[in-house]
Amino acid sequence: EAARIDRVYDACGREIETRFYGADDQPSREPELGVAAVLRQFDPCGNAIETRHLGIDGQPALDWEAGAAQIVRTYDTRDFQTRVAYFDVDGRPREGGEAGVAAIDTAYDDAGRLIYARYYEVDGRPSQHIARISTEFASRTRIMRCFDGDNRPMAHPFDGAAVSIDTYDAYGM
Repeated sequence: EAARIDRVYDACGREIETRFYGADDQPSREPELGVAAVLRQFDPCGNAIETRHLGIDGQPALDWEAGAAQIVRTYDTRDFQTRVAYFDVDGRPREGGEAGVAAIDTAYDDAGRLIYARYYEVDGRPSQHIARISTEFASRTRIMRCFDGDNRPMAHPFDGAAVSIDTYDAYGM
């Protein structure tokens, strides 16, 4: 456990740097992340566009939560995240995050609903675990379909459904 945590904030009050120190006043690993420092960059709209993790030596380190030394995010003009990518200590693509892929591209409709997600391996090819999720909306019904790297329908790894149909009431519930 860290004896001291130093935090730095930008002019908008966003935490841009977090450093952990032991009782000896030396950098120490935060027990849940396994890194000694977390550095963040934000775009002018306040979206987190880059997160870097450093070890006790001040060099890039893999965090235990996301499994990445660097996470880079991009956003569209409506502030919806359009890509998240994970990188290792040398800046190469690395499997990370909850999905265990190197990158995820996403798109949203005008109402802000996710309409597709594409998942990529470290070599840039579509993931064989789950390559794409396509979502359609018709009135109050959402139809979600899952596809593998060869664009064949497949069971979603979390719920086992190749096609999921949700119907909502007038309140979106």
